[in-house]
Amino acid sequence: MFFNEGFYLLTLYYITITSLLQINIDNVIESGKWNVPNQELIEVYEKVEKLMVEERLYLDPNLNLKLVSNRAKISDRHISKSINAVKNKNFNAFVHEYRIEEFKKLVLNKRYLKYSIEALANEVGYNSRASFYKNFKKIVGVSPLDFINEIRNK
Repeated sequence: MFFNEGFYLLTLYYITITSLLQINIDNVIESGKWNVPNQELIEVYEKVEKLMVEERLYLDPNLNLKLVSNRAKISDRHISKSINAVKNKNFNAFVHEYRIEEFKKLVLNKRYLKYSIEALANEVGYNSRASFYKNFKKIVGVSPLDFINEIRNK
């Protein structure tokens, strides 16, 4: 009798575990976690990227997903999903990359030599000094001051 109950419980356990594993495999397949964005997501991303580059939306300190969504006439959820699928990052990280690249361009421009780091950060869309420094270090790997010193010492 003990053997039958043990066998029954073991069989039930096995069925439960295999079912859960199958559900997880199906979720991975359906959610596109194979890192291959579909063509529609790529097209949405390209449209958003074009807006960012041509209209320089990233310079707006009040930029948010809703504003881009209204400008592109695409749902904010769809934009977020496309950025995540194509670039593997969220909307904010996507915007920070543009702002940091713009800051690096300004630092190289002699016209901006007398500007402070904070003034240049404001120029590229940052309201917060702390946010700028944190994101710059995260993206570039060094502080803004170290970056400027490296550039000017070359």
